[in-house]
Amino acid sequence: MTERKQLEAYLGEFRQRLRTSIVARGLAVLCVAALAITLVAVLIGTRQAFPTELMSGARLFLALSLGAIALALMVYPLRTLRRTRGISDIEKRAPDFDGRIETYDKLAVQSEEGAGKPSPFLGLLAEDALNLARRIPVSLKVPNWESSAPAALAVIALGALVWFAAVGPDNWRYGVRHLWAGWVLSDTLPPQRVVVNPGDGAVRLGGDLLIDARAEGFDPAEAEVFALFEGSEDWESAPMLTGEGDDFEFTFFAVREPLRYYVVSAGVHSPEYSIEVVALPRVRNVKLTYHYPRWTQLDTDITDPGGDISAVAGTQVEVEVTTDQPLNGAELMVNGETLAMTTAGAVATATLEVEEDGEYFVSTFFNEDPVRLTDDYFIDVVPDNKPVVKVIRPGRDWKASNIEEVSVRIEATDDFGLDQLDLHYSINGGEWSAISLDVDGAYTLSEEVLYLEELGKTVGASNLLDLLMENEQSAEPETEAVVSSLEPGDLISYYAEARDRDTSERTDLFFLEVQPFDRSYSQSMQGGGGGGGGGGQQQDEISQRQKEILLATWNLIREQGEQTGFQDEQQLADNAQMLSELQRTLAEQARTLANRTRARQLTSVDEQIQTFVESLESAAELMIPAADRLVDLEFDQAVPAEQEALQHLLKAEAVFTDIQVSFQQGGGGGGGGGFAGRDLAELFELEMDLEKNQYETESPASFDSGPEAEADEAIAKLQELARRQENLARQANRQQSLTEEERWQQEELRRETEELRSQLEELRQAAAQQQQQQGQQSGQQSAQQSGQGAQGATAEAIRQLDNALQAMDRAQAQSGEDPEQSQRAIEQARRQLDRALEQMTAQRQAAAEEVFSDLRERSQDLLDDQRQLAAELQQVAREALENRDDDGVRESPLDDDEAIELAERKREMQRELEALEQDIQEVSQRFRGQTPG
Repeated sequence: MTERKQLEAYLGEFRQRLRTSIVARGLAVLCVAALAITLVAVLIGTRQAFPTELMSGARLFLALSLGAIALALMVYPLRTLRRTRGISDIEKRAPDFDGRIETYDKLAVQSEEGAGKPSPFLGLLAEDALNLARRIPVSLKVPNWESSAPAALAVIALGALVWFAAVGPDNWRYGVRHLWAGWVLSDTLPPQRVVVNPGDGAVRLGGDLLIDARAEGFDPAEAEVFALFEGSEDWESAPMLTGEGDDFEFTFFAVREPLRYYVVSAGVHSPEYSIEVVALPRVRNVKLTYHYPRWTQLDTDITDPGGDISAVAGTQVEVEVTTDQPLNGAELMVNGETLAMTTAGAVATATLEVEEDGEYFVSTFFNEDPVRLTDDYFIDVVPDNKPVVKVIRPGRDWKASNIEEVSVRIEATDDFGLDQLDLHYSINGGEWSAISLDVDGAYTLSEEVLYLEELGKTVGASNLLDLLMENEQSAEPETEAVVSSLEPGDLISYYAEARDRDTSERTDLFFLEVQPFDRSYSQSMQGGGGGGGGGGQQQDEISQRQKEILLATWNLIREQGEQTGFQDEQQLADNAQMLSELQRTLAEQARTLANRTRARQLTSVDEQIQTFVESLESAAELMIPAADRLVDLEFDQAVPAEQEALQHLLKAEAVFTDIQVSFQQGGGGGGGGGFAGRDLAELFELEMDLEKNQYETESPASFDSGPEAEADEAIAKLQELARRQENLARQANRQQSLTEEERWQQEELRRETEELRSQLEELRQAAAQQQQQQGQQSGQQSAQQSGQGAQGATAEAIRQLDNALQAMDRAQAQSGEDPEQSQRAIEQARRQLDRALEQMTAQRQAAAEEVFSDLRERSQDLLDDQRQLAAELQQVAREALENRDDDGVRESPLDDDEAIELAERKREMQRELEALEQDIQEVSQRFRGQTPG
């Protein structure tokens, strides 16, 4: 193929792509314009009922517009392309040819017109242009999207137009067909009419008449009602209001004479209707008699005069209507359904059942047509709320010996009536037992006494852990249950549950911890071994964490029955996952503590340490299946394992306390048992306190286990609560709201603050009794004043804790409704805890100042005695020098009695010095937290 033919083929492809793009653009604009003009014309047509003049003008405008677009965007560009052979367009799109194509085309045209010998330069020009053309692909200068994009737009617009004509909304479908084919076909439009309700009818004298109009076959924007009243010659008109959907409404108020009316919309007239006015009986009174369902335990109630109905679902309401004239018949219209009324003279009665919200009215008959007698009355269904139940006493976790009687007082209320009230309890994670309490009506206050001496625990060959591990096996484990009395370390879990007709509500989960009858020792942060480390405040840390997990699981059980959507389910799953991780972490801590104790070979030293380790291992083993149940959202199955794990932890801590007591009574410094107790205390403190390590923790000796030690323990607990509340306040200020985990932490803070408040109240009462006894025995006024000052400080701290609890309750209540108010309440709770801490700290500092003042006076007195004794000895020495004999021997100025007295004074001073040193050491240990200097 010669260079000229190759070049001509290249130029032909170029022209073809240009032609295709022109056609695609023209078709796209044509289709889009056709769709836009059609939709605008149909929209106007639906508002004006498709008048012939409008639709004819729209067709003419559509035809002219499409013709103009076709000429401007398709016919003229194609003719220009054919006339110019597309040379100018090719040169514009490919400027690299630099006029070569244009020069070649002119020489080629001249050669064809001259019909002579071709110019010798054509071959050279073709070869030169072809070399450039090989580097300039046509697809690069006229890309495919210039044709495909307009073509796609044209297809979309044309498809939309076809969709409106085939399956679009009724008025739009008919309008599109009528615009495009109405000039050929005669049945493209549906019947156009205005449907009016109530049409012909009757209305009571002075009553209101509601007119409802709806257009069919078109969609008008407005409508107008025309009316001619009896005795008038002129028709009156008024615009109608837009009602629900596409309807129009108009109300004739207080109609007193007959009238005729019709409705006009977009030039379409409705038929003419007549309304008669009837002098009907007037309603004097409506009386309602409520017959409540039996489960509500409510007596029959009468509302006279009545109207709107408000009752619980299932209530039978007798409606009695009294009129001023006898009734020929009446009916009750309830939510669109008709109920026949029994008439007796001027009284009509009917009974309706409340099932759903709605409305009702009473009507009578005129010419066999119903006529309203009353306006609409509303029907409101009152919900049946859940009962409210709470434990009044003890109202918190309780500690008691195995021979005590614990009184549990429960209060329950319901909006209608309580069906059942039960007290459920479980011993060491065993099966739940229920005690039915008496209920009467919507409120009950019951009290049940738990006789711990009579309660027993079931011990068999297979414990709860074995049952959990064998849950998937078909064979039932064979056990022989033995009932024994409760022992220190056992745990009783209990809650109250109230039921009404079909709902129930539970209280929080509370615990009764069985303590030794003669509990003689209580650890505190200032406590420990008499020469070794002590777990101190951490001795109940592991059980406290397990208790928090158990309470959180119990709250998830209560939330599980209230979840309503995907978000609630996802939040529940997230909380369960978090609790499962906390449970596994606690199991790992307990297992690590047991393994480290075994690694130090402490179990072989003391049987109590062996029991301590076995209890920790049993608790850790139970925590693993509990964590698995939490992940699977099987909260009811997780609770027994968590309860039994808590019981083992309490037993371990009780043994730990006995070990510490034995360690201190033995001096804490000698023997294998002493060293074992010290090592065990260090291990416990290291594993349970996450904020310290073995090299930072200092375990001072405890020299006081009385009220002062308890006050120090309360101060340490209050410091911890204030620190945690401050962290929550800082997070609330930074995040503007609390997460689910942080709200859970706030709830735990509230519970611990409430426990601390009870502890301080008991401490204040004990101090008051002790001060009163001391005052009666010694009669010392200063001691009484000091005790009264300490009691006042404690009382003020209790008041601050009450304020903090109120602020925490407000924070919990406002957490989901008003984050700003919740944030303020959290900050207020922090301030109240700080003030309570200041009160307690000031009290302890005052006590410390008194003790230090006494030590200073004793030291000063001892120094004065020493100086006086030194002065007397110096005087004796001078007299001895002066009383030498001739041989130089000194004669003592003191006789034997005086020397013995002086030596006794010296020994007494030595004893006082040793006692002072011991007291200084004790005071330094006791008040190290308040006065580290």
